[in-house]
Amino acid sequence: MKEAPALTAWAEATLVTPDGGKERLRRSLMAEHRLTVIVDGEPFAETVCTRSELRQMVLGRLCTAGRIASAADVASLRFSENEDRAEVALRPGVGRGEARPLKDRSSWRSGDIFRLAAYLRENMPLHDETLGTHGCLLMHRGEILCCCEDMGRSSALDKAVGEALLRSLPLNECVLYTTGRVSAEIALKAFTTGARVLASRTLPTLEAVALAQKHGLTLIGRAWEEQYEVYAQPETAGEVLI
Repeated sequence: MKEAPALTAWAEATLVTPDGGKERLRRSLMAEHRLTVIVDGEPFAETVCTRSELRQMVLGRLCTAGRIASAADVASLRFSENEDRAEVALRPGVGRGEARPLKDRSSWRSGDIFRLAAYLRENMPLHDETLGTHGCLLMHRGEILCCCEDMGRSSALDKAVGEALLRSLPLNECVLYTTGRVSAEIALKAFTTGARVLASRTLPTLEAVALAQKHGLTLIGRAWEEQYEVYAQPETAGEVLI
């Protein structure tokens, strides 16, 4: 059986305090993994990520970029021995997709957001060890299916989207919950997949709110265990806010 790659390693450091005190200590740090993605023989992406759930990340990155709509659009996905190169072949006729208006079928409720916040606090082992990762939760019709961690918020989101594709779940039936700030880029990535609900533990940018309002994406910020803030929500969304 192939040995799992090390995601972290110990490093020596010196702790310095305002009174001049110094103390030697050891910290568990994230290991960077460089991945090149080739699609149909052409360069598609180069990224630095956490060496875990790489298949999900590649599929998710293709989906958030509008290249595929489902895992069935991929004819083959092969990694090099060191997993530093991914070769993707798309099925004939699959090209650059466009974000399509989809009805929100996520059927979420306020309690789901609070449960997601509570679940995240207890289910980020790499963050607990290193304090160096972002996380993204995938919920489908009230069921929390996974928590994907990565050193980058974008890659964590891609992994959660990829997990949905591998499970053949329509993204417009899912809720995505991220630890990262929601920029316009992150909001657009979520919308492009077909997802209609994006929640974050932190705040969105003004541009992300404008994009969400324009495209009918429910956007939630500061989603904690005791409260959350709704920044955009289409009138057709099914959640009752009170």
